Amino acid sequence: MLDRFDDVRSKAARWQLFGALVVLNVLDIVTTELVLRQGGVEKNPFLQPIVHDMVQLSLMKAAVLGIVGILLARASYSRLPDVALVGTTGWYMAVICWNLAILALI
Repeated sequence: MLDRFDDVRSKAARWQLFGALVVLNVLDIVTTELVLRQGGVEKNPFLQPIVHDMVQLSLMKAAVLGIVGILLARASYSRLPDVALVGTTGWYMAVICWNLAILALI
């Protein structure tokens, strides 16, 4: 019984982290746009070609999040998706903090 409860709890935590990742991606788009409007530049070479087109950027991020969501839904219980999700969420938190620090300095 406890194993089943742990599995349900871990799946719920996984989806909560995914929800946080979605919110963080939206905040990344917003803060990046604010930095660009203040004269900042995008340093990510993969995003440089599309960063000035918010629709294209949003669609790309939505597609990636959709793929991540599908992979999470199909993943059996394993620590690897959870660790990857925590790491990615932490990365986006750092990116947003960086963007906010840049905005504070401009």
